[in-house]
This record gives sequence, C-alpha cells and structure tokens, in this order.
Amino acid sequence: MKTKRLFIITPLLLLSTPTHAQSQSCYFANGTLVPQRFNNIPCASSNPNVPTICCALTRTSGWPNDVCLDNGLCQNDFQTSDGRNSTRYWLNFCTNADVTSSECLDVCRETRNSGGGSIMTPCDGTNESERWCCGDKTDCCESNVGVVTLPKKFVGKAVVSSSEAAAPKGTPSSSSSSSSSSSSSSSSSSSTTDTAVSSSATATASSGSDDRTSSSPLPPSSSEPVGLSSALKAAIGVSIALGVLVLLSALFFIRKALVWKKKAASAAARSRRLEQETVYAKHAPVVYACEAPGSTGFVGEMGDSRVLGPVEMGGEGKAVELPGYDAGVEWKGRV
Repeated sequence: MKTKRLFIITPLLLLSTPTHAQSQSCYFANGTLVPQRFNNIPCASSNPNVPTICCALTRTSGWPNDVCLDNGLCQNDFQTSDGRNSTRYWLNFCTNADVTSSECLDVCRETRNSGGGSIMTPCDGTNESERWCCGDKTDCCESNVGVVTLPKKFVGKAVVSSSEAAAPKGTPSSSSSSSSSSSSSSSSSSSTTDTAVSSSATATASSGSDDRTSSSPLPPSSSEPVGLSSALKAAIGVSIALGVLVLLSALFFIRKALVWKKKAASAAARSRRLEQETVYAKHAPVVYACEAPGSTGFVGEMGDSRVLGPVEMGGEGKAVELPGYDAGVEWKGRV
C-alpha cells in the first residue's frame, strides 16, 4: 500500500514543479514586477538549467521568441530589414526581486536601458563565450576593463563584472576578494562557486543605494528592438515640411526685397536727374545778341571778348587816296 502511494505522489510532484515555475513572476533589476505584456516568463519550461532566469518566450507579435542559454542570457535570432540573419544576446530579468541574490545575474547595471535589459556581446562571437562585454561593443575584450565572466553553465550565484583594471588605488581588487572568499569557504566547494560567492559579496557591498528602491515600473523590455514610433515619425515629417516652407518663404522675401531695392534706387536716380534739370533751367544765364552797324555777324552773350571782323563803312562816305607827298599818313575825308 505504501508502495502504491509513493508511485502516485511522485508523478504528482513532477507535474507540479514546472507549473509552479511557470507561475513565478519576473522582476526588473530595481525590484518591480515585469508586466505581462513584456512576454517574459521563467526559463524553467524551456531550459531547466536556468529556472530563475526570465526571457521573452511568449511573443505573439511575429517577432521570434528568445532562447534561454545555459549561462543565464537570452538569445534572440531574427532577420534584419534587408533580409540578413542576425543574433543578439540580452541580459533580461530574474524570478527573484533581489537582483543581488544567488538566483540572478547582477551585471551590467550601467548599460541596462529604459526597457530594463542590456545587450551583451561575446568576445569570441559565440553563445558559449565565457568573456562578455556589456552593450554592443567588444572594446572590453582587448582592454579587459569591464569584462563580464560567465561560466558556460549558470552556477546559481550572482556574478559581477570585473573592473579590477579600472579600480582606484586602495580599493581591494576582485582577485583579492576572491582569494579571501575562497580561503573562508568549505574545501569541498569548487573554485568556480567560490569566485562567484565572492563576487556576490562584492556586488552587495558596492551596490549601496541602487535603483532597487524605485517604485515605478520601467518601460517595455528592450529584448525586442524598438524603432521610431508613428507619432515620432509624423512629428519629424511635419518639422521637415515646416522647415522647407520657412526656407522658401525667406528666399521669396529676400528676392522681393532685392527687387524693391533696385526699383527704389532707379526712382531715386530719376528724381535726382529731374531735379538737376529743373535747377539748371531756373538759373541758366540769359543770352543777349546785337547786330553791329553795317556788319552781318552777331556778338554773343554779354561779356564775350570775341572781336568782330572788319566791316565796310556806310555808303554815304567814300574812301580816297592820299596825295603822294603825304605818303605814310592816313587821311580820311569826304568828297
């Protein structure tokens, strides 16, 4: 009888475990509940190795669902607008509201975007990489500053990014913290687990007053690339149209101003010319002329120093020759 009860209870427990996992909620890094519209659920149903990690597994908008990786990240395979296949890795959410707990990945807080997630880039270009950079760059792979070390299998501990190279003087490095934690741990624990536990302590001590106290939920998950909204596109279009209209109006008024200026200059010149002609006509000198007696020429305006040519004497007198003995003496008389 006891044997039958055991066989009946065992399958019931097996059936109830995934149901309980699926009913668990997901939380942002600041401790607020992830809304259902984000399509994020625990990975227990798709990958039992990471039951406390949440990925976008229930999308209905046509965008591909995520794949829960063993290292605790979410992989999304999609096609770009030009038809190219692309893969992007995301650090999403956790079933524990305390992101520093051993059930979550407490990394890349500085690169978590408005949707609560962070893009992760593998240093070797594959999803099995143990060295990752926060964001969509691989600069940390060469500088070794800010590199996140993720075991291929999620160890169930909070892992923090390594910033030993950027740590200020006097600040204990992550390696020394790891050694201290390892020496105080049980000898039966693995070195990987010890390092992770040390990292968890470092994260808890350094977090201070973080955004976990925020009471307002974050915007939609950034696991799904978001483009420009229709309203924003419309606003951009209207702004461009208004800008073009203002530019054309300015050009029109500039052209009209140049035409008006040219007409004004022409009218001013014509006015000055008429004024000069009026003044000259008003003050022009009067010309007097007289006819010399017995001459056929005219003397010009008064004060003219021109000399008229010789003229013949009047007909009432006649010129006569002087006597020869009076040579050299001119004599005029009437006969």
